[in-house]
Amino acid sequence: GKKRGGGQLEGASLAERAGGCFWFALVWVINAVKRVHEIPRSWLVFHNDSAVRQMAKRVVSDKRFDSAILVCIVLSSVAMAWDNPLDDPDDPEQWFLFYFNIVMTFIFTVEFMLKTVANGFCFAKNAYLRDAWNWLDFFIVAVSLADLANQESKLTGKDSQGDNSLSSLKSLRAFRALRPLRLISRNESLRLVVNTLLQSVPSLLNVLLVSVILYLIFAILGVNYFKGAFGYCDGIEDLPEGVEITTKEECENNDDTSWEYHDAHFDDVFEAMFTLFEMSTTEGWIDVLYAGIDAVGIDKVPRRHWNPAAGLYFVL
Repeated sequence: GKKRGGGQLEGASLAERAGGCFWFALVWVINAVKRVHEIPRSWLVFHNDSAVRQMAKRVVSDKRFDSAILVCIVLSSVAMAWDNPLDDPDDPEQWFLFYFNIVMTFIFTVEFMLKTVANGFCFAKNAYLRDAWNWLDFFIVAVSLADLANQESKLTGKDSQGDNSLSSLKSLRAFRALRPLRLISRNESLRLVVNTLLQSVPSLLNVLLVSVILYLIFAILGVNYFKGAFGYCDGIEDLPEGVEITTKEECENNDDTSWEYHDAHFDDVFEAMFTLFEMSTTEGWIDVLYAGIDAVGIDKVPRRHWNPAAGLYFVL
């Protein structure tokens, strides 16, 4: 019996052995994560009763600490608004902003370290990343540190456009514009407003659906009234007296004129909806209004103030 069992074990396929090793490794990783979660240590070093962690908790829970960070966020936002990328990089003002950014990045990094030491990074119950608002803070700190690494050439005098391997990170500077958003995570009223807006998204989708239906209704009306009527004869003003053109065919048969169409028209429902959306933004809606009033009919040359009543459609 033992030999038969041993033979079966020896005859096990490579795939079965690999599968067994995989599940063993997966269970081991899960148990390891559970053990780490159960260990009351931040950074796997500082115990809950350690002096360093207790000091970090006192600093983080102090209202003066939050007020100081809030002031730093405001000052950092003002500095970013003050910065002009078109200025001379060697200008004293640019050097001041450069070092000021280093100081702000250092302060925000220290804040991140204090909070992770006090509450843990991600495994503890009240860990830093357990709060979704801290995700933005962590992302901004990471981007700021990457930006400083990219600007190392300004201190070393190397050309960041040349052999500097971090020059590709230059675009990360744009993400520094997210720093003012950290004010939201520091203000309970702003957080309430943002959370309310996010919770109202499903209701806003219903409003969007109603708006699309209204656009569709007016688009269908527009197609019925103005389909093919938004064309015009280009060059008709330069024709000699006595020459009259009233249709698209006559315009195309004349060597001095050509038949053109307005960019906004109502030839089909989709184009009509785009036209109505453009008008709702008040962008060029006057031109569309006049084109509708002057429209005579399908492939007809428009006439000035031909149908003033059509203006009611665009006003509504």
